[in-house]
Amino acid sequence: GGGDGDGDEDGDELGCGSDPLDAEEQCFDCGWVRSDPGDLESTGSREGDVVANLSFIDQCGEQVQLWDFAEETTPLDDSRVVRTLKSEAVGFADQSRTFTAETGIDFSFLTVIFQNSSGTPPSGQDAADYAADIENPDFPVLADPSEQVVEATEYDGTTLPGTCILSPRMELLHCDLGEVDEDLFDIIRAHAAESE
Repeated sequence: GGGDGDGDEDGDELGCGSDPLDAEEQCFDCGWVRSDPGDLESTGSREGDVVANLSFIDQCGEQVQLWDFAEETTPLDDSRVVRTLKSEAVGFADQSRTFTAETGIDFSFLTVIFQNSSGTPPSGQDAADYAADIENPDFPVLADPSEQVVEATEYDGTTLPGTCILSPRMELLHCDLGEVDEDLFDIIRAHAAESE
């Protein structure tokens, strides 16, 4: 059994980034890895700023923090997080696999929903339904019931979808309206080249 009494095996906890000595921290039900480096500080909501550590509800109904999806960058694994705000996300997994295969740059999508289909604040169930609609992707679909994402980025929420790119250190590299397109991948490529 685990040393902190939370029911998770210590080996499993280390694998998912949870602290085996902290009973408050457990592995996420959906299997996300906790990768908050612990030294981030939010600096604002404009390009170049470190985004706030927002709280969301994922498609497993569990509360998650945005910084849990940060990734430590090493020259070998220059990871990016691309976050999309409610868009037709079915093709994302294919796009990301193709891009990673071509460039060796690893990144992941996060989809944030700040309204449900009736225009009211979304619940964890709405996140689960959305994930089911886009064929249950292997990336997080996050409900944002208080529209924090609109406050925390330059995206104002009036045009759907909107897309923001976050660096591994949770810096807002770019926010844009519309679908994920080649320009966004170019920004990821350029940032990876700068970071080498």
